[in-house]
Amino acid sequence: ATGMVVLLGVILFHELGHYLAMRLFDYRDTTIFFIPFLGAAATGRKDRPSLAEEMLILLAGPMPGLVLGAALAFVPAIRENEIGRDLILMLVAVNLFNLFPIFPLDGGKIVHALLFAGRPLLDAAFKVLAVASFGALGWWSGEAVVVVIAVFVALTIPLGFRTFRMEAEFRAEERVSRPPDIVRWIFGRLREKPMIFAQKIAYGPTNMKAFE
Repeated sequence: ATGMVVLLGVILFHELGHYLAMRLFDYRDTTIFFIPFLGAAATGRKDRPSLAEEMLILLAGPMPGLVLGAALAFVPAIRENEIGRDLILMLVAVNLFNLFPIFPLDGGKIVHALLFAGRPLLDAAFKVLAVASFGALGWWSGEAVVVVIAVFVALTIPLGFRTFRMEAEFRAEERVSRPPDIVRWIFGRLREKPMIFAQKIAYGPTNMKAFE
């Protein structure tokens, strides 16, 4: 129970970094929510955020946790306490793991934004690698949650191509007359080509960034 409380605190601290960075850059509708058995997420919206803003927001989650974990390791009273050691270990492990260049971890999102955004074939190859990595990790560790993550990422692969096509259609219409309501435009296109519920969940509001 104590370890679970420490882990939840580490995850909340991580997401607060993302959340505060979003607020700093004037994102709207910012919030943090926990996903049972998977972790937590901080979300927000902004029209046309710069690449630098996106990078800083992604790094604002893991970097403070790594710095705090390293700093606490030099405090004898914490380092020599069992709960303190657990806190240091989780701060370093959780945030270092999040920097791995595997989608949808923060490190994977950074690599995706820098190298694969707007390149659907490279994006698909990157996500196939992520599916294989999480699948292998789930099989080796026996953790069903990791396999669920692999399935979730797999669902986003065909949707990446669909997002690319929809963005091209939107840009074509925008050259004539910009749709007054981007969200209505997107959902109108989704109704024209129905998806199963799991695909809609995988599609997610983050894909709307491409049209903003």
